[in-house]
Amino acid sequence: MASAAAAVAGRPPPPFFLSLPTPIQAEAVPLILGGGDVLAAAETGTGKTGAFALPLLQAVAEARAGVAAAPRTGAGDADRDDDDTAPARLSTVDRDPGLAVAPCGHRAQSRSARAWRGARATHALATGAAYYEATVADDGLCRVGWAAAGAPLELGTGGDAVGFGGTGKAAAGGSFANFGEPYGAGDVVGCGLDAGTGEARFWKNGAPLGAAPTTLDPSAGPYFPSTCLKNAEIALDFAPAAPPAGFASLDAAPGRVGGAAARAAARAAAPPPPAKPAGRAPLALVLEPTKDLAEQTAGVLASLAARMAPPGVVTALLVGGAPPAEARAALAAGVDVVVGTLGRVAAAAEAGEIDLTSIRLFVLDEADRLLADAGGEDAVTTLHGRCGGGAGVQIVLVSATLDAPSVDRAASLLCSHPAHVDLRGRGFVPTGVDHVRADVDPRADRSWMQAAPEVPTDGAHALLPPAAPGSETPDHWSEAVKKLKPRLLLRLADALAMDACVVFCRTNHDCDQLERFLRAASDAAAGGAGSVQVEGDAPPVAKYGAVVLAGARSLDERRAALAAFRSGAARFLIATDVGARGLDVDSLPYCVNMTLPPADEAESYIHRVGRVGRAGRRGLAISLVSAVPERVWYCTKKGYKPWLAPGARDAALVDEGGHTVWFDERASLAAVQARLGAPVRCLAPDLALPPDIAAAAAAGAAGGGYGGGGDGGAGDEELRVRLAQLAPAVAELASLEARAQDSFFALQRRWSKA
Repeated sequence: MASAAAAVAGRPPPPFFLSLPTPIQAEAVPLILGGGDVLAAAETGTGKTGAFALPLLQAVAEARAGVAAAPRTGAGDADRDDDDTAPARLSTVDRDPGLAVAPCGHRAQSRSARAWRGARATHALATGAAYYEATVADDGLCRVGWAAAGAPLELGTGGDAVGFGGTGKAAAGGSFANFGEPYGAGDVVGCGLDAGTGEARFWKNGAPLGAAPTTLDPSAGPYFPSTCLKNAEIALDFAPAAPPAGFASLDAAPGRVGGAAARAAARAAAPPPPAKPAGRAPLALVLEPTKDLAEQTAGVLASLAARMAPPGVVTALLVGGAPPAEARAALAAGVDVVVGTLGRVAAAAEAGEIDLTSIRLFVLDEADRLLADAGGEDAVTTLHGRCGGGAGVQIVLVSATLDAPSVDRAASLLCSHPAHVDLRGRGFVPTGVDHVRADVDPRADRSWMQAAPEVPTDGAHALLPPAAPGSETPDHWSEAVKKLKPRLLLRLADALAMDACVVFCRTNHDCDQLERFLRAASDAAAGGAGSVQVEGDAPPVAKYGAVVLAGARSLDERRAALAAFRSGAARFLIATDVGARGLDVDSLPYCVNMTLPPADEAESYIHRVGRVGRAGRRGLAISLVSAVPERVWYCTKKGYKPWLAPGARDAALVDEGGHTVWFDERASLAAVQARLGAPVRCLAPDLALPPDIAAAAAAGAAGGGYGGGGDGGAGDEELRVRLAQLAPAVAELASLEARAQDSFFALQRRWSKA
């Protein structure tokens, strides 16, 4: 089967092909095509999307053409289940995807705090009496016992199963009865079963607790040692040295059998699955943390697929806010790849709108952000369990960092011996970005007192008791900072002649207020005629034209805002941290942090400034750092928005029952500098750059200065010459690859018939 490179041979390449593979692409593409699980992290702007998009398209195209999937590591687990002579262990096949099983097979862990995750052993008890032990490793919730092959993995909630939980409850058929006594970290729970009578007995630290109130049906066996966990870890011993009288250890029990046959019988007896949606089922699923990233990735895939040989690859986009009828129609017609946000894809799967059973490739883009959101880990593992049998799905985790705890947990739960491609490392700092700050001190700079244009603030001080005339309280200076920063932004835009700048604000409300101010400033600069129009042909460019990319805006509004910014109709793109991940704007030169992230979220600064200085171009990151503490909204009620209609109590501090806190940017600056490993230099009083940074910017002016260096520069010409030299060799390699693969599959077909 010819490669994706060969499929586009003879056609003019799109702009992103006018370069050699980036380091992340060179490392990740062969590994993904090899069929194994891959964890990849690299600097933003270095082609991470292409690193998974290109091999994804080739893998899907080959699968559609009938090429068999690569064998998956771990397929031998089913063989161990059916081996009567092998020691029992927890099955990595008969388990919830959210339950991690250690390589030894005797230890399991789940860090889901919301959902139970369960597993059964590889072997079961058909006749006689057997016993095993479970040692609780921490303070999470555990349940242990026995279950038939067709019972739910959440032990005791249905089917033929009985479990004993750490809260002192016996569970069977979804009912819970007081039994024994509670157990926890360090306790050893013994689990015995008489397969002839169906009686299950339990012990705690060697002391008998008696028979469970529910008796199992002997004819429904054999019964497997089973466990389910919620934010817990447990160790299982199927060969304890001293089982109670009348019981043998499971591994020594004459009536122990391999579990594969029992599981097959349970599957055959199970009711048929619900009807699958009509149309071609997708083979690849890409999850993104935001609508904007999902739309951007879907656009890249569609652009690449359009250049492939027929029949190509069809991509569907599933995001909230988009017309649901369009998505349902696309899925009904048949698609090859689904790109979407986690919530929307999960809802579609739950509603039966999408069939995930054919998924071969499961991609988590910006995985650290995706998994960090509330409920993200549970939702991802649940979706993975719906995909192609879970364990047989190839996983690709693309993340800003591989060091995030959520990524590490997801890798342990979902992946099988993944290959690591880490071109960032723990202390990565974006290259090509100069970092400076402007100190904002309203005590020294009184321009915040100007009346026009008015600076709307967030209202955190609006209903506080009025200060005495002439007083200079912390709230007085806090309000002054809120009025000074937007005026300072205008002065920076003029001093540095900013033609395009992304401005990061802390909240959606802050974005709205800054947009109002910049529009008013544009109107004032144009004598009342200035405005930003994001629709229509050739929109006028206002002096301080601004658009907003934030979670509170609708998908259509965000699309229009990004289009206006990319076209140059707006100079400022105001964003929350929604825009700090994956936002791709060519040659974006400037980034301004109106407010730094909190001191414990310094990594967010790295994501923000990664929007500039991309693909070999230089960028400038400017942080407006307040010299005085600032009172900011910090709402403790989900969905409550006191800034829209604040009451006096709302504006009080959190520890006084309100929804505001004091925010000290000097602490945030210290954390950012520690993360960068270097000081953030201060601009001169006239906002001039430090001399060495100014000299570096001037040296790059021939290529466009900040944001330049890519169009028409000497480097580009050198690259074009080099690519022209390599073109014949690349074409020959593509031809040789196609011939080699054709030969391989011809031989495979020939020997398969022998």
